[in-house]
Amino acid sequence: MSEVMAKKAKNAKKENEEFGFIEPEEGGMTLFISMTGTVDNPVFKYDKKAAFVKMKEDLKEEKQELKTILHEEFGLFKKDSTVKKEIKSEKNKDPFIYEWE
Repeated sequence: MSEVMAKKAKNAKKENEEFGFIEPEEGGMTLFISMTGTVDNPVFKYDKKAAFVKMKEDLKEEKQELKTILHEEFGLFKKDSTVKKEIKSEKNKDPFIYEWE
């Protein structure tokens, strides 16, 4: 499905010709589809409720990540207990990523 969507986007946008097409990330795309009906007559529908719940969870995670970054960089959200808990657990981790061949 993501390949079909990518081809449509590639052909539809003029800026893709100027800057080149940006390939989607490896994670792909999640489609929330519900299937109801019988075996002889299946009914496929886009599951708006599940998509909304997923979007709400993603926004909540992004908000928490942003608060943590702002706290680490600028000292904001000092009284927010959720930020402090996350920072305490992050203190023991190595801030550097090492890679060897």
